Amino acid sequence: MKSEINEKVKANETGFPKLMIHLDGTIVLMNNKNQGYCIRCNDGVHEKLAYREDWRINTFQEFDGSITLSNE
Repeated sequence: MKSEINEKVKANETGFPKLMIHLDGTIVLMNNKNQGYCIRCNDGVHEKLAYREDWRINTFQEFDGSITLSNE
């Protein structure tokens, strides 16, 4: 699977689901406050599309870029 990312960070908060970015560049599609799928995993721990129910949302900011998924 290929992912193309156009990165921006958004200051204000919106409802869920939403994309969030960590300081290390990890991007997560959050389903709710602490649950979501890792889209870009820069933490050295998670694989792409890893699902967790214990993301610490207070360590993330809203991501206002775009992500394009494809089967390439």
